[in-house]
This record gives sequence, C-alpha cells and structure tokens, in this order.
Amino acid sequence: MFKKARSAACVAVVLAVPLSGCYLATNGLDYSNQKVIVQAPPPAPVPPPPLPPPPPPCEMNSMGGCKTGDKVVLNGVNFDFDKSTLTLNAKALLDPVADSLKTTGATVEVDGHTDGIGSDAYNDRLSVNRAKSVKQYLTYKGVDSQRLAAKGFGKRVPIADNGTDEGRAINRRVELKVLDGGYVPPPVAAYSPAPAPPPPPEPEPLHPHVPMGPVGGLTGPIF
Repeated sequence: MFKKARSAACVAVVLAVPLSGCYLATNGLDYSNQKVIVQAPPPAPVPPPPLPPPPPPCEMNSMGGCKTGDKVVLNGVNFDFDKSTLTLNAKALLDPVADSLKTTGATVEVDGHTDGIGSDAYNDRLSVNRAKSVKQYLTYKGVDSQRLAAKGFGKRVPIADNGTDEGRAINRRVELKVLDGGYVPPPVAAYSPAPAPPPPPEPEPLHPHVPMGPVGGLTGPIF
C-alpha cells in the first residue's frame, strides 16, 4: 500500500517537475542528472561607428579645412591708392596666411578684384598687378611659387553695390581660390548591424521516455 501511494505521488510529480525523491526507477533510469538547456540572451547590438571629427576651418589664417574650389577673402589686405603696393598692415595680415599655406600643401589662385570706377582695361591691369604682389609676398614668406597662381578679374565680379562707398570698398578685394590639394574628408565607415544570432538548439527532453502503464488504478509511469 505504501509503495502504491509513493508511486502515485511520483506520477503526479513526473508530469510537472523533475522526479525529486524518485531518482531511480525500476526501469533502471536515473533522473538525478537531468540536463536543462537554457537559451543564452541575444548579444548586445553593435553600436554604430563614431562620427568623423569636424573638418578644420576654412578661414584666412587657417586654410586646412578648405576644399578644392573654396574661396577665402583676404580681408584687410589693402594697397596704396591706385597702386599694387601692399600696405604694412596688409603684409602683417599675410604672414599667417603664408604659414597656413605652407602646412596645407594646397595649390591656390590669387584673384584680384577692383571696384567699378575706371575703364575695364585699367581695372583689369590693376587687379592683375595686385594679385601678383600678393603672390610675390607669399613666395617671399616661404610658400612654393609652383603652388601659387595670380589672376585679375577687374570689376567684372562685384559682390556689393558699386554705387556706394561701402560697396566699392568691399569689391576692392583679394581672394584665394583652392585649385588642387584641398581638404578631403576622411571616409565614413559603413555601418552594418550585427547579424542575427543562430537559432538555439532543440532542448533535450527533461526526462527520458518512461513506458506508461496502470499503477494502482492510475495511468502513469511504471516503476
């Protein structure tokens, strides 16, 4: 009677949890070392690559970030009236420009522009001579002359109103245009998400097959 009661208790347990207290059945199977496969958590997602650093500035005294085709106005680089002679202040402003050009390695064009007063021929000649003066000074300060070109545009490319004193002062300018060897942004690494993890293996059954049969009027494993 006691054996039948114990078998019935094991029958109730075997369907839900491992057979605690029923380690060895009469069929010779040991239930004390059952393996349970627990699926590992999915791997953490791979974060996207960091953004590249911002490019250096493209400015008069820092041209390291200037790309091919960019233009920089040399503000304050002025000349004696009706001449192509650089003022002392203009030379002082060009010194850091020369230092920046020596470190970038870019090839630039020095573009001279005038205001709208005077004939086309006069302004063309004046703008070319002023561009050449800037090129000559930059070469004197150590910039490779092979990386410098000079070009005059006269009064054909105004950027302000030639009808006012302020506008004419803005139009009288020298620009540096990057022709080649400008800043090239670093390539951005392509981002691809982590591949999906493989499906987990099929879990092993908690209990091996146990032949079923009537026990004390109950249907359950035979012990």
